[in-house]
Amino acid sequence: MHDVGAGMYKVSAGYIIDKLLHLKGVMHGEVGCYEHQALVIVNTGHATCERVLEFVRMIQFRVQSEVGISLDSEVIMMHDECRVKK
Repeated sequence: MHDVGAGMYKVSAGYIIDKLLHLKGVMHGEVGCYEHQALVIVNTGHATCERVLEFVRMIQFRVQSEVGISLDSEVIMMHDECRVKK
């Protein structure tokens, strides 16, 4: 945890996902967290973009509900089937 001033702190999302939620290496169908790095989302087959986004939203929901921290995505999806605006 790093103090960024004004009573705010920066916390490692990878630490939360791996050590607190134990999601590193966990798969839901063909989508999951990479076994060596919890911040990397993997598609091991033919999962749709929407399915990948559902997995990301599940992680964000769990972090919010279980740890009380809101995670923002830093990724901008650019696939024609699944546009996400930042």
